[in-house]
Amino acid sequence: MHTDAMVSLVDVMPTLLEGVNAPVPANLDGRSFLGILNGTAKKHHEVIFTTHTGDREWNRSPARSIRTERYKLIVNLAPQVVYTTHMDKATDHDGGREYWPSWEKAAETLPRAAGVLQRYRHHPPEELYDVLLDPYKQHDLVADPSCVELLADLRARLAEWRAAQGDKVAGS
Repeated sequence: MHTDAMVSLVDVMPTLLEGVNAPVPANLDGRSFLGILNGTAKKHHEVIFTTHTGDREWNRSPARSIRTERYKLIVNLAPQVVYTTHMDKATDHDGGREYWPSWEKAAETLPRAAGVLQRYRHHPPEELYDVLLDPYKQHDLVADPSCVELLADLRARLAEWRAAQGDKVAGS
């Protein structure tokens, strides 16, 4: 099944509960997308909010985002922190060890490879993408003058959601 409906991981629990006819607690952040699965609905969320704070000793680069059907704003709360994950740091499993060294080697001589690693490791304070025209998020629109109002709206909506969630996480 394929759908363009926007769902989020927080929607999985209420969907499973509704699917087995169990009560769905009113205080859950998500809501069931069973209607999408059974074909009685075409849309689910108008916006999705995401958070990431860290994965134990790696990926200590907290970020928040808001996604609409067309745009995604990512706010990197600690842009000064070099981004790392299991992909580039793990040594005891195959999380990236089978290919990461070859990327680093390529980056020594190939400007394009060096650029990819630079973008991977260093995230700007904010990123804005048109996910319909740029699904691989290659063209950041934050500095585009035509996006000033859109950016202000997304920033305000994300700030409002963070306040409602009690999210006070700041940069590391």
